[in-house]
Amino acid sequence: MLSSKDKKILSHLVPFTDSTHYVDTYFCNIYFKNKDYYMYTVAEKVENWVVENGGRFRKLSDKKIFGERKGFLIKIVFPCFGKRDMKNIMATLFYKTI
Repeated sequence: MLSSKDKKILSHLVPFTDSTHYVDTYFCNIYFKNKDYYMYTVAEKVENWVVENGGRFRKLSDKKIFGERKGFLIKIVFPCFGKRDMKNIMATLFYKTI
């Protein structure tokens, strides 16, 4: 079951597929007209959420802009075991690809 915090965090993530990047790569983003410091705040909140749930977070890029969204390419890896089934929670993003 997704909590409201999970839904808020997932709203800022979009799976990113590209031949130069590996699996578990996401575009952590905000609306492009928002101030840049919101990008850093959102990335920090996502990182804290990942670590709280037993995962690893790594930023792969500097600021990127895709359409009306700007943010960072990040890699999030969750183990297949733990208190919560994070792999299935992250799988809810499969329909939102760039």
